[in-house]
Amino acid sequence: MMCPRCGSETLKVLDTRSNPEFVSRKRQCENNHKFYTKEYAISETQICEKPETAKISGSSILSTLWNRTWNSGST
Repeated sequence: MMCPRCGSETLKVLDTRSNPEFVSRKRQCENNHKFYTKEYAISETQICEKPETAKISGSSILSTLWNRTWNSGST
């Protein structure tokens, strides 16, 4: 999360309040900008999984990319 005014990622929570619908937090960044956030629970969400990456060594990937670039550039 970042400060909406300056983009700082160094934040601290000054106050937390909850009710049945959401949790509200008062936050402050390192530059003393204060802002509020509301956190809602999202029910019945699907879990997104990270796709599998090819298990190729770094030199093989570079070689493949080089060959594709070179071959596509020369045609």
